[in-house]
Amino acid sequence: MRVTLDTNVYVSALQFAGRAARLLGMAHAGTIRIDISPEIEEELIGVLREDFAWDGYRLHSLRERLAKLANRVVPTRALTVADDPDDNRIFECVLEAGSDYVVT
Repeated sequence: MRVTLDTNVYVSALQFAGRAARLLGMAHAGTIRIDISPEIEEELIGVLREDFAWDGYRLHSLRERLAKLANRVVPTRALTVADDPDDNRIFECVLEAGSDYVVT
């Protein structure tokens, strides 16, 4: 199963654990494949830095973890299907990766 996670799911998993963290555990176990794009990763890094005061070392460690955990794709088409541009970046990743599901 291939999934694209919305940024808020990553934040929930990394900051608060719970159900969202299970998705990262499932990816680590190979039960699911998480698809991510550079745009999603950059939004995530920005939110964690600005809203949760993550330092550079912790952010670098997260980037390394995501590189091992997620399937990185670079979208080739820009979409404007949602009012929020960040949501459009999610859909671009879904389309490029062929994700089966979006988790938001």
